[in-house]
Amino acid sequence: MTVSLGGEDVAFPFSTLAMRRVISDTVGGQPVVFSQAGTASVLDQSEIAGSRDVAATCVYKPEVGGRYLTFAWEDGAFVNRETGSRWSVLGPATAGPLQGKQRTPVVHANHFWFAWAAFKPATRVVR
Repeated sequence: MTVSLGGEDVAFPFSTLAMRRVISDTVGGQPVVFSQAGTASVLDQSEIAGSRDVAATCVYKPEVGGRYLTFAWEDGAFVNRETGSRWSVLGPATAGPLQGKQRTPVVHANHFWFAWAAFKPATRVVR
């Protein structure tokens, strides 16, 4: 998964995201939170429900209502530590004091590494 912000290019391998689930980082001077949730492959099996997990990535600004939050993967959910609110991988808080609040998405993409690196060889890779 790749992000370009403020003149900086950063890549987060799926293997890293799979191990950590949530990564807080700064790209181009802007704080961002990366998260990964399971998504079944549509190409793996004849029925999607039986397919392997190929993951889906989301990138958000960690600021909600002027307040910076820290996120973690706890008990099978994305949770912010300050309020204990639970968050959907799609952005909104689904439970807790911040229910209904929305995180601001950051443009990112899932590229084949060989294609990305050919055009952006100075990309920082997070391990």
